[in-house]
Amino acid sequence: MRTIWGTSLTDEQIAFVTHPSRWVSDTINFYDQPLDWSAVRTLPCQYVLTVRDTSVPAELQEVMASRAAAAVVPLDSGHLPHVTMPGVIAALCDGAAADVDRHACPEENR
Repeated sequence: MRTIWGTSLTDEQIAFVTHPSRWVSDTINFYDQPLDWSAVRTLPCQYVLTVRDTSVPAELQEVMASRAAAAVVPLDSGHLPHVTMPGVIAALCDGAAADVDRHACPEENR
């Protein structure tokens, strides 16, 4: 379990990830439903590609990012960067939100 997702996890991180409060009912239907990106196609989109991910290979992540027309941000991480490097993910989210704000309200950014 410690290295299953491509990054070594601490005891505290394993406890966080496996805590029952984070369990979600999962169904194969989540993975088979078509996505419609038309509502957000004009907004900037980023995909964090987790380079050391052993659950989702980088090649498959590149396919997913291309389907979303996303700018790829490679990150030297396994499958759980939100757990192993939350500060980096928070900074990427802040940057992405600022990009969306600049795109959605260009007159306010002059």
